[in-house]
Amino acid sequence: MAFAYQQKPLVGVVYNPFTQHLYTAIKGQGAHLAAPKIPSSFPTEGQKVESTYEKRKLPLVSPPRPLPDLSSAIVAVEYGNERHGNNWD
Repeated sequence: MAFAYQQKPLVGVVYNPFTQHLYTAIKGQGAHLAAPKIPSSFPTEGQKVESTYEKRKLPLVSPPRPLPDLSSAIVAVEYGNERHGNNWD
């Protein structure tokens, strides 16, 4: 999901429900990843399990390593939405 003003992107959010990763970006503030913390031990029987999230600034490795190919990339395509009207050139 994204928010744009005068056709310029300002905020972006992507959530991956399979990994529980939340990617956010705000213009001028950079991009971040919020991901579940990995517990240091398994819960004991009857112990309540709570998810805690860790927020980290992206890129995780600086400078980012180039991808050798697209086999490890996420490629998203949006199709079928109309692109005309007052908000589009």
